Amino acid sequence: MWASEPRRILGVASAAAAFSALAARFWWVNDDAFIAFRYGRSWVEGRGITFNPGESPPVEGYTDFLWVVLSALCESLGANPAFWMPLLSFACGLALLVLLHRILDERLGLRPPVPALATLWLACLPPLALWSSSGLETMPFALLILLAFDRFVLLVDPRSARAAAVLALLLSLLRFDGIAFAIL
Repeated sequence: MWASEPRRILGVASAAAAFSALAARFWWVNDDAFIAFRYGRSWVEGRGITFNPGESPPVEGYTDFLWVVLSALCESLGANPAFWMPLLSFACGLALLVLLHRILDERLGLRPPVPALATLWLACLPPLALWSSSGLETMPFALLILLAFDRFVLLVDPRSARAAAVLALLLSLLRFDGIAFAIL
C-alpha cells in the first residue's frame, strides 16, 4: 500500500513540512479575497449576490462563483471567511503536493528519489506558499487542474472520464478562466 512505505511518507512529509513553514511565514489575506467574502455575506443576509445592496442593476464583480458560494457557506455557519477561506486554500495546497507526489510515483513511475525531490522543490517555492494563504481561489484552482489532468490524461477508464467532466465543471465554476482550462 502506498501510504505504508516509509520513503513515500518521508517524501510527502518533508514537502508538507517545508510548505507549511513557508506558508506560515508568508501568511496573508489578499484584499481581493474580500470581494468574494462581501458577495457571500450579502447573499447570506438575504440581499442577493451583490456587492452594494440596493444597487440597480446589480454588478457582477466576481469571477469565482464557487468561491463566493463557499464564502457564503462560511458566513451562514457563523464562521469568519477571512480565517477559514485561507485555511481551506492552504489545505488545497497540501493536497496538491500529495497528489503531485502520487502522480509522479504511481502514474508516471518515476524512480525514487525523483517524486520526493520534485514535490519538495515545489513545496519550497515561495509563490506557492504565498498564494496558498491569500484567501483567493488560487490553490483550489491549481488542485482542480492537477486532478483534471490526472483524470483526463493519466487515467483511462469510463469512471475517470466522468470524474474529469465533474472536475471541468468545478474548474469553470471556481474561476471564469477555468472554462479555458477545461476545454484544453
